[in-house]
Amino acid sequence: MIKSHLLVIDGDWDTVRALKIMLEKRGYPVSTAHNISAASEITRSTTIDLIICDICYPQTSGTEFIDLIRKFSDAPAIAMSAMAMPDDHGAVKRAGFLSLVTKPFTIASLELAIQDALVTDSARVDLSHSEEANNTTVER
Repeated sequence: MIKSHLLVIDGDWDTVRALKIMLEKRGYPVSTAHNISAASEITRSTTIDLIICDICYPQTSGTEFIDLIRKFSDAPAIAMSAMAMPDDHGAVKRAGFLSLVTKPFTIASLELAIQDALVTDSARVDLSHSEEANNTTVER
């Protein structure tokens, strides 16, 4: 079974490297980026099924990044943050992320968030196809 292609974005090289290794061991193909510019290029040239993105960057925020890539990608996204505050969960959801994973986290908790995001996105796609089918008129 081919697993979904993930894009991991974090400014910390060690975090990106560790997540890539751990997620690939679990069978996920993983692309990585260390900044928003590189991530934007990857999402333009590669089909990404799920984005895992740190939300703190010097040049822009992860929430601004999601606004940017929504112009050419509708991949679901999980936010990561080492400085998450209680209000951040609502803010990241309003920005378009499905969830927020607070660092430090275990790979098991991240994988649960990944699975939840992919199931949620799959249900969203199925629902939109169902709505299209319900709106289709058959002429005889």
